[in-house]
Amino acid sequence: MLLLLGLGGIGCGSEREPDPGATESVDGPPQPTTSPPIVSLPEPEARGFEDAGMQDGSQARLKPRPPDRQRCRIPAEICEFALELFGLFAGADLGLLMSISKAQEFACDEGRWTQLCENAALGDLRQGYTVSASGEGARVGTAEFREWLSRELSRLAFVAPKEEDGYGGGGLQISSVGCHRGLDQPSGSCGDAWIEVVLSYIDESEPLGFQRAIVCLQVFRPKNEQVFRLTGVGCPIPSTALLYDSERGAATADGVEGWFGVYAWSP
Repeated sequence: MLLLLGLGGIGCGSEREPDPGATESVDGPPQPTTSPPIVSLPEPEARGFEDAGMQDGSQARLKPRPPDRQRCRIPAEICEFALELFGLFAGADLGLLMSISKAQEFACDEGRWTQLCENAALGDLRQGYTVSASGEGARVGTAEFREWLSRELSRLAFVAPKEEDGYGGGGLQISSVGCHRGLDQPSGSCGDAWIEVVLSYIDESEPLGFQRAIVCLQVFRPKNEQVFRLTGVGCPIPSTALLYDSERGAATADGVEGWFGVYAWSP
């Protein structure tokens, strides 16, 4: 089972098979200005979210995104999947995104996982997707996950590619990729149970003015399978720190104690 720092799990992985219903899309999304290359993901420094970014989510002190690096610092197959996922999200293809998605098994914890654990005994196993908003995480069924993902895609109508902030350009982009590793693994190593692809863009619909929206796509690779799967949407920590290199601190994924590193994606 995957523990998201007390908020929820994360996941991804399984053979990709065509989804006969994979025809839905959200009308009118802007395409990314450029397709990001597989570039360097710098090794995170040993620091917490307070130092890496604004833990309170403030956007007034956004730092510029990291400069270009020379090589990917996590396994290349994860970088490649991040690019694939970015392309499907940018294209707002709900059907294809659902076709590469898969629920994860989790144990009910005193009903904390919403309706999926209604009338369940403590420790009963269920299948669900991770969703999170403002740091509040939950597990949901396929239909509700589809609705969450559809809402995120509909927001792409408000991408402001011509705007800029302290971080950089406003177009949809990969900002970081994070992953969990065991205590005995070096920085840049990744397990299969908990991977996070973080996208960002400037949202022109915010009532207080242009704000950088952050989208976290949760990924895992199921055991005995060769490919990654999308298994959740939403950021477990509502912070612009996710845009920069950092160590999230001690975390447990699929019963393995370790660390979660966030690796900034360079343009």
